[in-house]
Amino acid sequence: MHPLERVGQRGLESAAPDARVGQAVLPATRGIVEEVVIKRWKAGLPFPRAGRATLQEGLTRSLAPIWLAGDYLGTWYTETAVQTGLAAATGAWALVTRPDRI
Repeated sequence: MHPLERVGQRGLESAAPDARVGQAVLPATRGIVEEVVIKRWKAGLPFPRAGRATLQEGLTRSLAPIWLAGDYLGTWYTETAVQTGLAAATGAWALVTRPDRI
């Protein structure tokens, strides 16, 4: 059984500490990643509120080495979640595999 399936059985919100979830999925991060926070919300806003566009620049600018990912970062919902998740993973991977870190 995949580590995420085991976590999914009890719900991500009850995973403690959160870093163990990431290490189960990406064991190479053990000793590199210092903090992981997983939040699962019981309710969410299905559509952007009026005026949300004014936040877009702040949500999409680079915060490296911190990466945000999720459907709330854009208006394409699942597609936005996939794109931002991939970008976050790519950025994190580039950081932890830099030659000066190995």
